[in-house]
Amino acid sequence: LQMTDHRPHAASSSAGFAAVYKHVKANIVKGHGGAQHAYTDEEKIAFADHINSVLGHDESLSHLLPIDPATEELFSACRTGILLAKLINSAVADTIDERVLVFKQNPNRFEMVQNCNVVINSAKAIGCTVISIHPEHIIDGVPHLILGLTWQIVRIGLLSGINLQAHPELVRLLLPGEELQDLLRPA
Repeated sequence: LQMTDHRPHAASSSAGFAAVYKHVKANIVKGHGGAQHAYTDEEKIAFADHINSVLGHDESLSHLLPIDPATEELFSACRTGILLAKLINSAVADTIDERVLVFKQNPNRFEMVQNCNVVINSAKAIGCTVISIHPEHIIDGVPHLILGLTWQIVRIGLLSGINLQAHPELVRLLLPGEELQDLLRPA
């Protein structure tokens, strides 16, 4: 966002927020009961690029990757559950025993539901919040739910490598009077 005003007060006013936000293109998705959900192209592009980078070498995904970030391809690529299952395993190794997944280029709906149930349960197991996400939402490519789930999986994967063992320099974050146990305690 080159248009962002970095002064502390700029985005805190409604006018400042509106000035920044008017340059962001939001895609609106109509939900049940008249609800509306939005996502930005920047979100979709970032996740597509991340998935291409992390999973691009996986030959079993060659029919799905690379995802063209300029299109809505990310949502259709998740339909079978395989892409999200692989993303979960890249975030937290061996979460999903891939032998339980149905690897077909054109699985039937029952097989897709089976894969998506594994994805949803595994996402819960690694710490994702998956309230109101059902296999049908993934199969139907509901953008805001797929992006929300993808964000949680990506965040868990990126943060998993940040720990005292891998980065002992984190000890420098201790404030005066704090002990190592204070740093290890979850926020």
